[in-house]
Amino acid sequence: MSGLSMIVDENVFDEGKVTILLALPPLHPWASQKIITSIARMTYAIRSSKLNGYKIGVAFLEFKQDGQALLEASLRRALKKAGAAGMQITSARLRARLPRDSQPPRC
Repeated sequence: MSGLSMIVDENVFDEGKVTILLALPPLHPWASQKIITSIARMTYAIRSSKLNGYKIGVAFLEFKQDGQALLEASLRRALKKAGAAGMQITSARLRARLPRDSQPPRC
């Protein structure tokens, strides 16, 4: 796991290190929400007219405590949960076209 991409309304790009806080959904309705803290570096900011915002790329540099393990476990659970539904829409995903500003330029 090396980073993430997000869409924001304003260009918040910063060349220094930033702190990212991720709120994971609770495992059970009665459980408390876990907050992961990571130090990261922004790698890009691209204006997207189709999304009416900025796509910001972030590379994780370090996680506080067991944040990386918690995030990876949460993503595995989400992928496993979506697995059955994902099998039904796989062919639709293959036919999906990405917005032009999400595709690498052709040479």
